[in-house]
Amino acid sequence: MSLIHRARRSAAASFLVLGAVFVAGAMVFAATDRAGAAAIVQAVASSITCSSTGTSPCFNVTNSSSGVAVYGTSKSGTGLRGASTSNYGLKATSSSSDGVFGQSTSGTAGVVGTMSNGTGVYGYTASGIGVYGSAPGGYGVYGLTDDGYGLYGVASSGYGVVGVSSGTAGVYGTDASGSGVDGITSSGYAVYGQSTGSGTAVDASSSSGYGVVANTGGSSSTPVVAVYGRNTNGNAGDFGGSYIGVVGRAPSTGFPLVGTDPNGNNLFYVDGSGNVSYKGGLYTFARTQGGGSAMAYSTKTTAPTIEDTGTAQLVGGASSVRLDPTFAGTIDTTTPYRVFVTPHGDSRGLYIASESASGFIVRESQGGRSSMAFDYRIVAAPVGHGRERMAMVGRDSINAPHAPVPTVPNPPAIKAPARPSRSG
Repeated sequence: MSLIHRARRSAAASFLVLGAVFVAGAMVFAATDRAGAAAIVQAVASSITCSSTGTSPCFNVTNSSSGVAVYGTSKSGTGLRGASTSNYGLKATSSSSDGVFGQSTSGTAGVVGTMSNGTGVYGYTASGIGVYGSAPGGYGVYGLTDDGYGLYGVASSGYGVVGVSSGTAGVYGTDASGSGVDGITSSGYAVYGQSTGSGTAVDASSSSGYGVVANTGGSSSTPVVAVYGRNTNGNAGDFGGSYIGVVGRAPSTGFPLVGTDPNGNNLFYVDGSGNVSYKGGLYTFARTQGGGSAMAYSTKTTAPTIEDTGTAQLVGGASSVRLDPTFAGTIDTTTPYRVFVTPHGDSRGLYIASESASGFIVRESQGGRSSMAFDYRIVAAPVGHGRERMAMVGRDSINAPHAPVPTVPNPPAIKAPARPSRSG
């Protein structure tokens, strides 16, 4: 090795050793003169370049007391910034307090995380809050990404993401192709939104995908639901769509749609076979000739029926009426159907001479041979319901759902982290 190369290498080594000495001295000097110590550290750190692998840092600051290890402030630029081409730009770990705490008093953002193909902000906690954001007039937590997670929070027993705002939004997540906000929990709330004013607790929108996707492992016997909505002074849910507003799905043994009172008593439900059961009256509105509306009521019968009406002609005292083939196909053949006739003129009386699966014969009483029109009404049992009849039941029918009343979620006890002092 040439003398020049040896000299350069020796000088570089000496400078690094000298820099380390300056940094160590600045840490000690900080006890008496923090401003001077910060100036020394900044001057030395800006001149250090290293090639480190594994977990060994190029620059390390340790605070053995309870203050702030690293505090960055800037008059108009960035107080603290971390950049990486393949790993974490900035990683902070804390065993008892906040890993990263960002605060802004100028109306911008306390913490901003952006990434073109990964996670903008990632927070993990074993028992506390993974990511916490608070803003009196803006966004508590804001996540934005082009192809990943704008905001991702994981917690084993606490809260993955908590956002508090008295103005715009507590948590705001948007993504062009993935998930704006993704919440996963094993026992608590994956995503919890609360508004104490006139704003929106949770607002989710998507240009082509799902606005909200909620999954839960709760069973029909436990009061756990995938989506829970309650409004103590208004509407709990409002759904609208250009094609379908609300879709409810359930297996053949379940109920795709159930309506109950506040105590869980069934008022309206649809079972997996499409049968509709309800309490109370069924009302409909009929349009009048003058363009108005009149309220009409439904008829309640003691057995399920299917009916047809029509007009036929009596010639020489007799008439053969053929059933409409489509209507005939819906009649239960295990029980006879009934026919009621009304003549359009004076006669000795009309009666049903015979019935078959394809039609019936009408004759005039006492051998009469009148020729006139008559109306008929056919009442039959639908296919599969020939033996059904009104019967006494208990509180609900035997095919009624037992909808439990979900436990009202309690608002999480959220407490803002303590603000670190400038002096640390």
